[in-house]
Amino acid sequence: MRAIPKLYKHMGLPLPLALRLRKVSDKVGQPETAIILKAIDRELKRVEEQLEKEVIIDD
Repeated sequence: MRAIPKLYKHMGLPLPLALRLRKVSDKVGQPETAIILKAIDRELKRVEEQLEKEVIIDD
């Protein structure tokens, strides 16, 4: 297993989360940052959809 970069420390990720992220990164062959950005994008879309159900969002 590769060493956990200091980036995780700077990002404030707890070690268990950093290890899970590294494991997923190794399995899918994508950089950790790409996985983080995709997860953020998915979560933001989910929150926006939830907000649209509750309140009309003005663009």
